[in-house]
Amino acid sequence: MTTTPAPAPPPPPWTIRTLVLATLLLGMYTLAPTVGRVPPGQMPPPRLADTLPLIPRTDSRVTVPGYQRDQFGAGWGPAHVGPLACTTHDLMLALSLPGATVAPDCTVAASPGQDPYSGSVMALHPSDRDHRIEVDHIYPLSAAWDMGAAEWDRDTRIRFANDPANLVVVSARENRRKSDSLPSGWLPGDRWSRCWYVRRLAAVARDYHLRLTLADVATMRRQCLLAVHAPH
Repeated sequence: MTTTPAPAPPPPPWTIRTLVLATLLLGMYTLAPTVGRVPPGQMPPPRLADTLPLIPRTDSRVTVPGYQRDQFGAGWGPAHVGPLACTTHDLMLALSLPGATVAPDCTVAASPGQDPYSGSVMALHPSDRDHRIEVDHIYPLSAAWDMGAAEWDRDTRIRFANDPANLVVVSARENRRKSDSLPSGWLPGDRWSRCWYVRRLAAVARDYHLRLTLADVATMRRQCLLAVHAPH
């Protein structure tokens, strides 16, 4: 006579909970190094948990009339690259690109670099316009105008537009995609650069007392694995 073996008893609830918790912890352990990753050639920004509590919040971004680029100065401001009197644009290229050299007329030559927004290769004089190098304002000028800069004096706006803390060398394609968006409207294509990007933007917002929307703050928290509904 053949007997059918009794089915195995289900695992106790604590075993299931333990497995679920272990899976979640493994996922967090795997993500943690990439969330904190800094793109090549970039400096680590302050922690998001340290800067967000010091940034003013608003429900939404309201367009403030009167924005023009020259409200922040007529083009790039002056900057010294070694002994040379150049511009902030020249300085950022010289500081950011591998093997950069600067001619007496401030023309910068350099090897191709990595776009921190996309992870792709970018160059000073590529045949493909999308991979041309540009200098981006991390906290965009027109967004800054709407979020507090309209109330500044002209000298403060010029300083903001030329502050290396708010500048990054990127590809033209990513610069166009970003436009004047803040984090709730745009994030870098390279998802592993997103926490670094929002940390840099938060540091600028803190230093210049620029507002961020509640949606921006929630988006920024998610990129760095912070609780979205934390009190700060």
